[in-house]
Amino acid sequence: MLHVSTANPNRLNIVLNEAEALLEEYANSSRQLELEILANSEGLALVTNNGKGYNKRLQSLQQKYNNLSVLVCGEALKRIQRTQGKKLNLLPNTNVVSSAINQIVKRQQSGWSY
Repeated sequence: MLHVSTANPNRLNIVLNEAEALLEEYANSSRQLELEILANSEGLALVTNNGKGYNKRLQSLQQKYNNLSVLVCGEALKRIQRTQGKKLNLLPNTNVVSSAINQIVKRQQSGWSY
């Protein structure tokens, strides 16, 4: 699991670089990998359909790798709707989980790496 909580374009591209490297490595081996990118707080910029380069890159990775899931913290979405009075337009194939921390704990209890 990779977790992103910043809107800094350099950091977002680093997360995508790490994701792509992992996905490529496992695609070329006999080992299995299921990867989740979890966005919360300012990291929602990665999954908000705003036409940025990192948005397009994430969509490309989703199309190329069926073992990549993109998740959004539901609590962060609610907070943005409450404080900014707007609903975010999420990228296609983005799933909302109850909260980022709940997802992290759930995955770690299941043996996932964070």
